[in-house]
Amino acid sequence: MLVPKDKVFVLPDSVCWDQGILVEPLAVAVHAVRRIPHIAGQNVLVLGAGTIGLMTVLVLKAYGAGTIAVTDFKDDRLNLAKKLGADYVVNPAEENHEEALRSRVGAIDLTFECVGVEATINQGITLTRKGGSVVVAGVYEDDVRVDMGLVQDKEVKLLGTLMYDKEDYTEAIRLVERVPEVTDLITNRFRLEEVANAFEAIISGQTDTIKVLIEVKEN
Repeated sequence: MLVPKDKVFVLPDSVCWDQGILVEPLAVAVHAVRRIPHIAGQNVLVLGAGTIGLMTVLVLKAYGAGTIAVTDFKDDRLNLAKKLGADYVVNPAEENHEEALRSRVGAIDLTFECVGVEATINQGITLTRKGGSVVVAGVYEDDVRVDMGLVQDKEVKLLGTLMYDKEDYTEAIRLVERVPEVTDLITNRFRLEEVANAFEAIISGQTDTIKVLIEVKEN
């Protein structure tokens, strides 16, 4: 396919195709993290360990965040979050996540909401310290009710984030080269003729899918 020259990025020889495929979602996380001017030393909570949540952990670690905690209902994803740099992981189905986070992390300076549901955005506001920030990275399918009284009382800053720009892409290439284990996010591979099965694997939730690839083999 033909694309404008200024939209093409050259991958270093040291970056394999699987790493290159993950540059696009990694750029989303880079853009989200760069919404905060100073990351180094901050205690951070990431709500949701899907593709963007896990990528956010990777970027936060690279940018020198203090303690990084992640919550999710799937242990496989939490284990991967630890591999990518999370200090603590919490499964809310197995323990009281609010108590666990307060005891292990202490004051949470910054939260990344990477789920896109009403419960988690309000959890982020509740758990973030007074004067802290909540970055809204999750994609919301429905309107949600947010406790704006609590936002006001705690003087929490809500920051939206969407997509990326050219600088984010360049930074994502630099980061993906340094973290080869990012390819562990690729959990499923399908041939082009199996594309319907690929979408079914994502939608059904029967398997622990994170990143699904459609592979086209050259003859």
